[in-house]
Amino acid sequence: MSGAPFTQGMGSSATRDDESLRAVFEWQRAILAAGTLPELLAAAATPPLASTPLTATMLLSDPTHELRHLLLGGARTPAPAGLLFTDSLVATAPQLALLSDPWQGVFRATEHAALFPGAADIEQVVLFPLRARGALVGCLNVGTTGRARVPGDGEPWVLAHVSDVMSAALERQLDAMRLRRGGFSNPLTGWHTRRFLEARLKEAIARCERHGGDVSCVLIDIDGLKAVNDAYGQLAGDQALREIAARIEGQLRASDAAAHLDADEFVVLLPDARVDSAVPLAERILDAVRSEPVQAAEGLLLPMSVSIGLASVSAGPEAGNKSLSNHLLAKAEFALHLAKSRGGNRYALADA
Repeated sequence: MSGAPFTQGMGSSATRDDESLRAVFEWQRAILAAGTLPELLAAAATPPLASTPLTATMLLSDPTHELRHLLLGGARTPAPAGLLFTDSLVATAPQLALLSDPWQGVFRATEHAALFPGAADIEQVVLFPLRARGALVGCLNVGTTGRARVPGDGEPWVLAHVSDVMSAALERQLDAMRLRRGGFSNPLTGWHTRRFLEARLKEAIARCERHGGDVSCVLIDIDGLKAVNDAYGQLAGDQALREIAARIEGQLRASDAAAHLDADEFVVLLPDARVDSAVPLAERILDAVRSEPVQAAEGLLLPMSVSIGLASVSAGPEAGNKSLSNHLLAKAEFALHLAKSRGGNRYALADA
């Protein structure tokens, strides 16, 4: 008789523990099943066995705006609700500098308002550090109200495990985004990437090796883009870059192979063409960019220009494919340096 209450209590406790672990496992399963960052955030906010949805946000470090470009493309639209990007995690939320394990505590507006913009009535918060390749890249922030609880609430080792699962899901999502958008297409401008250019250049030189002839390229660099970034911010520089890219693209033929090489460099490949035939294209591009100010932001119009290097190589059956590709790009870089050294806003020929 005296042992009955004890046995019953143990059974009740075991049942609660089983339910708690099941809630954690189901939550993790939903997080791992998410196919996009917004879906990952939604899964974090709605544990499958919870009676009340949670308030969840995800703050990600994105100093180069790579993640914003991957997620939003070239659009100047807000990120999906709850996804927050910052150039510096610590500048946005200083407490993250010491966040090595999940932190659980009372919501304080002075410390947590930046992590839950616009949210009201939050009483408790759990901050899950997010890591990719060992480095802290963000924080998933969960807020609760009333009787709502986070699965694993009060169990540090369970919350740490959930944080690892969230980090793994985030890293997989970022890798997938880079794979989808970063192979042959630049996420900021929509232009092809260096990988695409190398494939087209290899094909063009192979044709010239069989039949003879020239391959030319037009290498374009935006003058003063770094100064725009420094003076007006990365978003203004990105917008200026997109507009200039669109003006350049407007001067190309559909058959031209063009690529966005680096932050402010573009190249146009002209197969079966001598370098002098590229001069009219260079002149049109120069005029298109400098003809009117570039809108870098609402109400911000900036006069901008580009510098252009022109080069060509001749190919025959005895030429080496890879060496000719490298030689052509090196000559174009040299010509571009000449144009820059003469003040920019002009073109130069490598063989002049």
